[in-house]
Amino acid sequence: MPELFKNNERLAEAETAIRAVEPTAAAVVSAVRSFALPELGIESALFAQLADGSEWRIEAQSVRRMTAGEIAERNRSRESFL
Repeated sequence: MPELFKNNERLAEAETAIRAVEPTAAAVVSAVRSFALPELGIESALFAQLADGSEWRIEAQSVRRMTAGEIAERNRSRESFL
């Protein structure tokens, strides 16, 4: 990812959250925050990709590795906006 698009605060937030549940996890290489839609009951989530290729979802009360199905669905959603 080009330096221009990196957000060091999000990277640090993701790194801290993931290390709290998985101390030996690979380094966070990118982190993107989703939009919150409070009127629809949708909270913001932070999505992180690690150097080993794994992807994580970080929410207010949850930090977890995403499943292959979730990653595929997220990629399909992204493609629909292109």
